[in-house]
Amino acid sequence: MPSSWRCRWTWAVVLAALSTLAGSAQESVQETTIAEIHIVGCRRIPEARVMNEVRLRPGQTYKPHQVCEAVRRLDATGWFYSVAVEEKDSAAGKVLTFRVIERPVVHEVVYEGAKHVRQDELEKITGLRKGSPMSPALNHRAARAIEQYYHEKGRLFAAVELVEGARDEDTRVVFRITEGPIVRIRDIRFEGNRFVSAARLKTQIHSRETILGLSGRYNPLLLEQDVNRLLEYYRTFGFFDARIGYRLDWNPGYESVDVVFVIDEGVRYLVTGYEIAGNKKLPEEVLQAANKQKPGEPFNENVVQASARRMQDAYGKQGYLNTRVLPEYRFGEEPGTVKIVYQVTEGPPARVGEILIVGNTVTRQNVILRQLQVYPGQILSVPDIRASERNLARLGIFKQDPPPSITIIDPESESEFKNLLVQVEEDRTGALMFGVGVNSDAGASASIVLHERNFDITRIPTSLDDILSNRAFRGAGQEFRLELIPGTEVSRYTISFREPYLFDTPYSFGASGYHYNRFFNDWHEQRTGGRFTIGRRFTPEWSGNISLRLEDVKISNFPFFVPREFLPLMGHSTVVAPRVALVRDTRDSILRPTEGNMLEIAYEQGLGDFTFPVFTVEDSQYWTVYERPDGSGRHVLMVRGQMGIAGSNTPLFERFFAGGFRTLRGFDFRGVGPDRRGFKTGGDFLLLGTVEYQVPILANDFLYLTVFSDFGTVEDDVAIRDFRASVGAGLRIIVPMFGPVPIALDWAVPVAKKDTDERRVFSFWVGFFR
Repeated sequence: MPSSWRCRWTWAVVLAALSTLAGSAQESVQETTIAEIHIVGCRRIPEARVMNEVRLRPGQTYKPHQVCEAVRRLDATGWFYSVAVEEKDSAAGKVLTFRVIERPVVHEVVYEGAKHVRQDELEKITGLRKGSPMSPALNHRAARAIEQYYHEKGRLFAAVELVEGARDEDTRVVFRITEGPIVRIRDIRFEGNRFVSAARLKTQIHSRETILGLSGRYNPLLLEQDVNRLLEYYRTFGFFDARIGYRLDWNPGYESVDVVFVIDEGVRYLVTGYEIAGNKKLPEEVLQAANKQKPGEPFNENVVQASARRMQDAYGKQGYLNTRVLPEYRFGEEPGTVKIVYQVTEGPPARVGEILIVGNTVTRQNVILRQLQVYPGQILSVPDIRASERNLARLGIFKQDPPPSITIIDPESESEFKNLLVQVEEDRTGALMFGVGVNSDAGASASIVLHERNFDITRIPTSLDDILSNRAFRGAGQEFRLELIPGTEVSRYTISFREPYLFDTPYSFGASGYHYNRFFNDWHEQRTGGRFTIGRRFTPEWSGNISLRLEDVKISNFPFFVPREFLPLMGHSTVVAPRVALVRDTRDSILRPTEGNMLEIAYEQGLGDFTFPVFTVEDSQYWTVYERPDGSGRHVLMVRGQMGIAGSNTPLFERFFAGGFRTLRGFDFRGVGPDRRGFKTGGDFLLLGTVEYQVPILANDFLYLTVFSDFGTVEDDVAIRDFRASVGAGLRIIVPMFGPVPIALDWAVPVAKKDTDERRVFSFWVGFFR
């Protein structure tokens, strides 16, 4: 007796369950096979495509629940209004007929009123295309998606109406879009903030004010995220009860709005004490020394997390790899108090097993291995792993997003030896740069620079593929630089090579050749020569180097009033100058130090046509005097001293001069020193000092005001006869789009000077200040 029914997906699951119970009883008695399968009603969709969704084939065992599943799958495709199946018994088995009614096809998609969003963008948002099945539900969803997109772009009052496509029988989808104006944020204010300034809080959010018609689009979703960012910021510094919301103050015309973040900071929690729990393998006093969040101080999560890492590192130094230190916060009964519990979960010790390196397609293995502070067989120290990661990142030859990483392959294994996986990703290490520059000491210049940070002098190309694949002369971690810098006052042409680990030892080797032209006020100086340097790093702070300078120096164009004793310097002179230097560097940053010291002591012995010694000492010390409660906005006091002593036979072109940036501001470049009939002769003794104080002006620390005093002298011999001093102020500017290199602008006036000194009120510099 033939039977037929319609199976819709809304009750297919129930029917499948019931049919399974009934079918299992029938199947236990007799199995029926599927004899034939027919698809009826397809006009546009190929039957083969429908059969792929049915997933049943003649000859298979007939199971009612599988038939209902096939109906559900067909209905879920959205291709059909309805799907029905008929079953008939035949001598060969079941004959299944799937009857379908196709949905209409979208013949056209129209976006009326869209003027500021391209057609392809809208198609990407909606996913609708000509030839797609007509689905009113999808069309309504697409209208809302378009509206949301406009709102995210700042068109808060945008509205989208589905004109056609809301009925199953429609063949076109037409959206009527009212874009509305872009709503911009005119002003962002904060109410109730006492912890830090409004300017500092603006650096914590992503919403921006409109400046000169740029940026500043109002985005409600972004504002909600900003509220969470501010809450996280406040809680980091112990304001656990802080509540933050925002208010919108609309301006006339409703095209701009003022956003006011309303802040209830609450009290800042104080740390009443701390406790270390779970430690058995390390004495508590060792862990206590790592805690920097002291009782009685305001809570600072950054300090707490850093303390936990130091405790974990203390375990890591002993090889307790799987030890974890997690801080827990217990709030006291007294309001505004919290106790910190460092919960220690100790693990067994471990040693380094095999070290595997992946990702270095060009860089040699030894370049990576020599940066590692972990070796097979040694105790697996977590601090050594982190130091190794930092060393790899400092090479500058691997990508920093993600940065080089070292992971433990089998941390949970019972084996004492843990294998390490070093992962790096090659970065572009070569650059051909063109530029122009100007500073007050050297005039204007153009530059062509070829720089390769991962050079390999031995990897000579053997085929065209080596060149096209960027393998030629790359991969040994060496540095090569070629500079062509013609200028109005200074021209420099140099080629240099540096091997930082000579024969994989702590020694470095450098060699350079150069041709240098400089037009001074009183003569023209030309130098052609080279320098060879061997260095050695003793500790992370201390290093030393020995170098040899070989030069041909040509002096010309002396003025007619030059002192007679300098006339023999005209023409060519040969300089052979070995030099030895000892360097100590503990600065926390090269670009803008805020703590630490930089000391260099050097001695150079001039040989060749002139025999003369030169001894120099330069020392710079940095202190953070004040910082904002969140650790930003550091006020930095810097004190620097320079001393140089040269022999009495030192030639004019090797003597000391002062004036200009980093020496005596307020004076012209090389405008300070012994003078004979208006001719600057330089000195054999230099003593300079600087006291400088930097204060951040902007909350993002991109602009600093500096006040300073430079003082000192340059004399014919070791004495202080003509002491000079200047006072001034300046700006330090960091422009992110130009990179991190700062710009210095200084204004200074002499307060103690000599009549023959040459003065300059304004000076500027672009580059590292040291």
